Amino acid sequence: MKKGTKFLQMLPVLMLAFFAMPLFAQTDALTGTDKALRSLAQAWQDAYNRGDVQTLGGMYADNVAMVNPADGSLTTAKKQDIVAGFEKDFSELDSKIEILVDRVATQPDGTAIVSGSFTQIDVNKKTGAKETFSAAYTHTCAQDAGKWKLVKMQVTPK
Repeated sequence: MKKGTKFLQMLPVLMLAFFAMPLFAQTDALTGTDKALRSLAQAWQDAYNRGDVQTLGGMYADNVAMVNPADGSLTTAKKQDIVAGFEKDFSELDSKIEILVDRVATQPDGTAIVSGSFTQIDVNKKTGAKETFSAAYTHTCAQDAGKWKLVKMQVTPK
């Protein structure tokens, strides 16, 4: 076999290796985002299960788009209203939640979509009545001053 022929046979392998390097770099960057948002979900779950309203409030943008699963319409909730809702719920209910993250997808605009499911168990503090709620979620997160925050939320009951 001629030396030139051997080089030509190796050329596709070398080109593949060269062009694949940016893909591996992008995968590493996405893995960092994936880890960060899975950690955010875990921190949210932990804060919720402790009834830590202040920590939960810090995980939301000032204005959060809320998607109605029935018709896709959007409303905007202010962070202070979300926090007030947690305060009210935690005063009346013993609540626990388990969150599963199925997928994290980084978007071209720098946001990330996090989707999965959760099961929430609420026990009324006065009556002892227990209610279990399971749903799928698709949330959008964006960085604000280097921290990931929830900017859009959609919950679809199962």
